[in-house]
Amino acid sequence: MIKYPKCNVNIKGKNTSGEEIERFNFKIGTNIGEELIEDFDNAHNFIYIISPYIHEKYIDKLLEIKKKKKISIVLMFEDNKDFFKETKNIEIFKKLIKLEWIKDSAKEETKKKLIKKVKRQKNSLIFLFISSILFFTYFSFSMLFFEKYYFITKYLEKFLFLKQYLYQIYFIFGMYLLILFLGKIDINKKLQFISKASTETPLFKTPIRFKCIKNRYLNKTDKPINFSSLHVKLYLIGLKNKKNEDYTKIFLGSANLTYAALGDPIERWKQTKNIESLIKINDKEISPTFKKFFFDIYNSGIPYHSTNYIGTVIYKDEINQKLTYKF
Repeated sequence: MIKYPKCNVNIKGKNTSGEEIERFNFKIGTNIGEELIEDFDNAHNFIYIISPYIHEKYIDKLLEIKKKKKISIVLMFEDNKDFFKETKNIEIFKKLIKLEWIKDSAKEETKKKLIKKVKRQKNSLIFLFISSILFFTYFSFSMLFFEKYYFITKYLEKFLFLKQYLYQIYFIFGMYLLILFLGKIDINKKLQFISKASTETPLFKTPIRFKCIKNRYLNKTDKPINFSSLHVKLYLIGLKNKKNEDYTKIFLGSANLTYAALGDPIERWKQTKNIESLIKINDKEISPTFKKFFFDIYNSGIPYHSTNYIGTVIYKDEINQKLTYKF
């Protein structure tokens, strides 16, 4: 394994209490993210991240931290070509967005009304089927036994010419009954289908606040057309010092929140693929400026993919499988 050179520069200074501290640290090389990963584990108040690229293992780590500490975690990253088609990205989004189902009272009411309507149609069809058979039985009896049972057909004398077409009439009537019978089967299927249909509505929940910023080169039709691409890498971590005081540690440089840039968050001894740069800033006077910058970007008008849009794309099959009927 090649041992790449490293650059490590410390700049010390005094804090507001007059204590000498490491205010700035500059690192260039491989495996420069160890302190950053440790600070993730030690975060006390918040973790704010801007990283164009992210790795699934780091999403797992952030989710684990969120579950244990209930701290504020906000993440911004950027899409890329075929972002919502690649399996690895879909797995990341399924960890960031959870699909839940909630009851929709409006849909439930519509379903009940529709079932009643279909049942009325079914009953009407059954009535028509039975009454048609009774009528045709009476008609056939009258045609075939007219002389013997004259009193039955004294009102139907003008229709006696139809006797010569009985076979054709039987055929037409048979087809008519068949259509009614098939219609009843179809209505039964429709009734069964609607009865089983879900009236729930998909709800997307995000355990971690995040924004997937649109890549300007892949979304040229979006307005404003001249929005900037997200390329900065910034990490803000709220920690506690030895005196139990809150302070913010800032990291910025070339390193994305990826395996290649920062290494494996579990097996940290493995050499990273990339030679990266990382600047650490530990200064109370400067940190508010970076916090403001972070949320100015987060709340700006820069186009991003909404949670509902992403959720609908990644859970498309599950949603279509459950929502078989649109009420």
